[in-house]
Amino acid sequence: MQKLTEFISPGNVIKLKGLDSESVIRELAGTFNSLNKDVIVERTLRRESMVSTAIVPGIAFPHARLESQKRLAIAVGKSRKGIEFNSFDKNPVNLIFLVVWQPSTPGLFTQLFSSLIKSLRKHSFRDKLLLAKTKSEMLDLLSTIKVRVVEEANSSVVCAASVLRKLQERERKRVGLKRKSPKLEKEISTLQYYMNSDYLSRFNRLMGRYGTAIVDVEAGVCQGCFMTLSTGLRNQIKYENHVYVCENCGRFIALKEKK
Repeated sequence: MQKLTEFISPGNVIKLKGLDSESVIRELAGTFNSLNKDVIVERTLRRESMVSTAIVPGIAFPHARLESQKRLAIAVGKSRKGIEFNSFDKNPVNLIFLVVWQPSTPGLFTQLFSSLIKSLRKHSFRDKLLLAKTKSEMLDLLSTIKVRVVEEANSSVVCAASVLRKLQERERKRVGLKRKSPKLEKEISTLQYYMNSDYLSRFNRLMGRYGTAIVDVEAGVCQGCFMTLSTGLRNQIKYENHVYVCENCGRFIALKEKK
């Protein structure tokens, strides 16, 4: 486990001046001195146009994948007035976490997000962040958030299982429809955003060949081709939301999700 502040430089914590989502995203992107700010803004706004990332009361998590960013980077902005962010509850947000990461580790944001939510859903913790008077106070509070982040790219681990399963479910649903559903198409586009082109291309090929792209692993056996995996691969499969590739049928495989 790592402290959240290991990915936040003091210069990445700011008081926001803007009053709308685009202006504050530009402000936050401007704190990344060595990164392409225009690309960050363009990709973040494109992601926001699909569905708002303001899914926790008072907080938004805009994010962008950036090929040149070798390490997870986070900028944090605070607004006392509140900013319109097309949130699920229709209320303005006061805290914004802009996350930038490399697409070679597409499950990275999912890992970070799940850790953040546990702390930020607590009203008392959010209130402390909003009442913090200095940057040091903000960083001290954020340092108490522990995150489990696996940044190393592994040739066997290719994408978060939950994203692939959701995409597979919606692709199957799309096949059964007589007419195109705009809502479903938007959901599919959003999920595709989390995969780079190589993974998405493999996913599409597998769906075309088998009608399934990701299957469970149970007792060391691929539930797509029912072949026993090699000892080495079985030893690698430890985390529920990590994805691997079956050595026999080539499908994505992952531990069965716990209900």
